[in-house]
Amino acid sequence: MINGKWVYRYILPNNKIKMKPKINTEYVKKSIRITANHIMNYTKNKFESGGGLSSSGKLLFYRKGEKEKVNFTRKELKQLIDGIIVHNHPNNTSFSPEDLAITITGELSEMVVVTNDKIYKYKPPKNSLVKYSNMILEHNKNNQSIYAANDTRGIYNYIIKEILNPLGKEISYNLIHRIRIKELTRDEAFYQHPIIMGREFAKITGGIYSEENR
Repeated sequence: MINGKWVYRYILPNNKIKMKPKINTEYVKKSIRITANHIMNYTKNKFESGGGLSSSGKLLFYRKGEKEKVNFTRKELKQLIDGIIVHNHPNNTSFSPEDLAITITGELSEMVVVTNDKIYKYKPPKNSLVKYSNMILEHNKNNQSIYAANDTRGIYNYIIKEILNPLGKEISYNLIHRIRIKELTRDEAFYQHPIIMGREFAKITGGIYSEENR
């Protein structure tokens, strides 16, 4: 699970877009896998750690974490705008809700979770912050729960409380039913929940969810 010191950034929808150099996608994939393997060799998957990569795959830093989370500083999060976070999950599950939300609010190009046997990836669509800022403005017109539409913490809270929490409850309900009819064991449901959440969140956001063997 990714935690970060909040970086308050105000959303300006009409920013000029600068041309970026072409990305070598194969090199980026290789850098992600190298970083993932380094993290797993270093931690033995007993605690979390993370690596920050630029969008071109250049390693920016490593961050040692704790048993179930890894924190990034404000400076590091600023470096990672349009970049990639690679981190491990010692419980061998896919994305946490916090991972998915911070991918949007951190303006990452990709979030990666590595486990003993899998690498999970989520790529959000471009300009997600502006999209969710506008969604919050509409939400605030008709609801008592008000979120700040022009800073990243407000958008993060909106994604967690209004999208991921209800989605998680719906997934849990369906998995409990499958346990009751003996279609799944409890352990299988535990691992399936974050995988289904990642896939469904990608559909909702228009992003891309994928997984591959380590």
